[in-house]
Amino acid sequence: MTTELPLSPIDQVFVGKDSYEVEFSLVFEKPLDARKLQRSIDFCLNKFWPVASYLKSDPTWSYVFSEPRTQNKLETLTVASPLPKFDSPQNAAICSAPVKSEPGSPLAAFKLIRFTNGCVFTTTISHTVVDGYSYFLFLSCLAMHYRSQIWNLDFWKARFLRPNLDRQKIRDLASDKSPTKSNKFSYSEKDLTLATGLTAPRKRIHGDFAKESWTFLRFNLQELDEKIKSAHSKDDEKISKHDLVSAMIWKYCAEHWHHEDVRLSCSSAFDFRRLVPELGPLYFGNAIRCTYMELDRSQIL
Repeated sequence: MTTELPLSPIDQVFVGKDSYEVEFSLVFEKPLDARKLQRSIDFCLNKFWPVASYLKSDPTWSYVFSEPRTQNKLETLTVASPLPKFDSPQNAAICSAPVKSEPGSPLAAFKLIRFTNGCVFTTTISHTVVDGYSYFLFLSCLAMHYRSQIWNLDFWKARFLRPNLDRQKIRDLASDKSPTKSNKFSYSEKDLTLATGLTAPRKRIHGDFAKESWTFLRFNLQELDEKIKSAHSKDDEKISKHDLVSAMIWKYCAEHWHHEDVRLSCSSAFDFRRLVPELGPLYFGNAIRCTYMELDRSQIL
């Protein structure tokens, strides 16, 4: 019997030839065991099976995730050169493992490259399957299984091994059929946007990839902790490292972006799991909504 899972309305956004995947390349100074890594991949694909699925057209749902036909095999390469410098798309290309978000194509790829002074493990998953938070759940499971830590987890820490794959909650939210358990706000686009503090009503503007530029910013954890301690805020407000890094990136762009505009704009996606109690933190799929924000340059500098 074939197992199929309908895509949510948010998942559907990332289907097609113009969609993009989410790729991580992890660099290690010591070699990884390819056979052990393959066993860990197989274990995680069993828990998070949509990652190993493929898209199938469906007359009712447009698309569904269909059960995997074969397990995703780890591609292994050996290169007689040092680790690449990830300072440009060209230098990082050897580590890339692209996938297509199209019917019949694999939605994930795994690649291990051995260099003379280390190795790079690349994992790529279609954005149709995961958002950033879901990716974190998958990679956490993969890392813990490879380290043989997964069998020693207590019940609470091992809860991510039971991901919620049901897209029905998302479909209910999209159709406004889901009654809220909280009276603070509804799940309309306006109220969800207001709940994040990003209130500028504007559509997301996609960048011109032909004109993109790469900038590398390095952050020291100790320096971030010191900045957070020295920051002046109300007692009921907590500044996270994510908040601080976001502010530092905004400031860097304001200082180095040579543009005549007085206002800077930023479009980004935010995770609304924390705003929807019915969805829960273990929802595995896309639970994101686009927001748009504008600030005066003087507010940043």
